[in-house]
Amino acid sequence: MNLLTTSAKRNLRIRADPELRERVNEKQRQRYAALSLEGKKTHRGKWKERQNKVNAEHKIKRKTDPTWREKKNKESLKFRKENPEKYKNSVRNATLKKKYGITLIEYKALLERQGGVCAICRKPNHLLGGKQQLHVDHNHKTGKVRELLCHTCNTTLGKVNESLDVLFALVAYVLKHKEK
Repeated sequence: MNLLTTSAKRNLRIRADPELRERVNEKQRQRYAALSLEGKKTHRGKWKERQNKVNAEHKIKRKTDPTWREKKNKESLKFRKENPEKYKNSVRNATLKKKYGITLIEYKALLERQGGVCAICRKPNHLLGGKQQLHVDHNHKTGKVRELLCHTCNTTLGKVNESLDVLFALVAYVLKHKEK
């Protein structure tokens, strides 16, 4: 008498055959990706719609109800005092998301991939003036994030309008006047 169910037998076959396992896994990945994408679209749309409604209500309340506004200000101040690091990270995350379309986690991953140094001069982050963070360099036409740069390299790149002619002229100038 066989005590294994049909699904248990199938699972054993899948475990024993690497090709079958890969085919099954790929089908599952595709199915979950499709469901996940559809779910995200629907959920995100509903969530955004609700959030916009709540934000509009709060905006009106903030303008018209001084006691509500004062209460919310006190709550916000209390949260900031009790959770300074969390507050700082939430502000940084919101700024990165708004300006560059990346999260704080993506920023930190980029920083780690670069070894914590500027992508141009290779100076470590901690040598750039204490709390100063590396700037997110991005293409101003497409908005695509490139790498992280120190303040000096970022402003230099901006001042020459990313012109290769000017950059090559700068290199030629420095080489011409280099002390031997």
